Amino acid sequence: EKLMQEDSRIKLRLVGYLDIPQRLQKFFNDKRIARIPLQNYLDLQVKIAECDINLIPLLVNEFTHCKSELKYFEAAIVGTTSIASRTFIYQEIIQDGVNGYLAAAGEWYEKIKTLIDGPKADISQVANNYAKDNYFGESILAKIEQVF
Repeated sequence: EKLMQEDSRIKLRLVGYLDIPQRLQKFFNDKRIARIPLQNYLDLQVKIAECDINLIPLLVNEFTHCKSELKYFEAAIVGTTSIASRTFIYQEIIQDGVNGYLAAAGEWYEKIKTLIDGPKADISQVANNYAKDNYFGESILAKIEQVF
């Protein structure tokens, strides 16, 4: 909210179902927050690629510590930089400021501002390389073979 008040260029896209606090309603009214219905996989990739920053805010608890890194590599593969909550898996794969950003409660404003004001190309390229090296082709085949 604070960033959107400070910078009129900032727009927020919400995909799927999410309750939004009443205080953000004004940004819906001036078309700076858009609600997008659930998407199929390919259309979701297009929507993510259209964004500069992918936010992955999660409550940090036992349930979210069990979630996969899907939201990170979906964004990385289309060149969008992510900021994620400090859950187990995101702390394992994201090097803060190198291939994405990690944010705890109270850090989101600074992390988003840093990414808005700074270069995104290097981070998104490192993330893209990481996704290709770890989630596609031979690397994923080796992991599947280990499981079976």
